[in-house]
Amino acid sequence: MDMSPSFIAGAKSYFPNGEITDDKFHVMKIIHTAVDETRRKEQRTVADLKGSRYAWLKNEVNVTENQKEKLLRLKDEDLKTAKAYHLKLTFSNDLFNRWRTEAENSRNLKTKRTAISLEPQPAHLTEHDSLVHVS
Repeated sequence: MDMSPSFIAGAKSYFPNGEITDDKFHVMKIIHTAVDETRRKEQRTVADLKGSRYAWLKNEVNVTENQKEKLLRLKDEDLKTAKAYHLKLTFSNDLFNRWRTEAENSRNLKTKRTAISLEPQPAHLTEHDSLVHVS
């Protein structure tokens, strides 16, 4: 379901006893936006980040050889983009609450804002990779 407040309000209005489920796609879209905004800002001072957008955003199995080489070279550097990328992977591979805790403690403002924007709705990952909001 779309995560906008109007969709959530409508769903609660028409289905007061229902559970609202946000699919992983919508959550990942928010996380990708945070990673990309971090990269855009940081590339102003780090030339190696130019042209690397899709390397950070694609699933690891879908990167090209050039993107893979760039990721291997940059992902462990002391870069805000690399930290945002690692948090993205943490979310993709671990439970939502673990990701949110790390993101909230991050010095990366975009990542922290993402965590805070998801916080008001208690959530956990279900066995089918969705986020379920419990009313």
